[in-house]
Amino acid sequence: MTIIGEMRLSTGRRGVFRIYTAADGTKGGLTFAEFRTVNDAQRQVSDWLKLTRKITSKEPEKDEIGRLIGDRIVAKSKSAKSGRREFMIIRRVDTKCFLIESQCWTVATQVEELTR
Repeated sequence: MTIIGEMRLSTGRRGVFRIYTAADGTKGGLTFAEFRTVNDAQRQVSDWLKLTRKITSKEPEKDEIGRLIGDRIVAKSKSAKSGRREFMIIRRVDTKCFLIESQCWTVATQVEELTR
């Protein structure tokens, strides 16, 4: 882990972020927030979806007995800093939301594994 911090999300709620650096220098970002209600969490996911350029897949998240508990959305965005495309994974599990971003798909999925 390279950087850890706290931030204010667009919904006004506080969230935390972490930036990880792979051995080759590629960075992967993780933003996390937990909400009081599922509706509030869904609102945050909607806000994050506005950052996407293209949604490539959307899958339901299910618990160990098959109940629907959230969503996993894979998308691409354009990085404001570099102008390069970034992979985004947006996950909602009940009232917890995760936004994972990286220019490298492998790094994005490795960061996502840290949320499971």
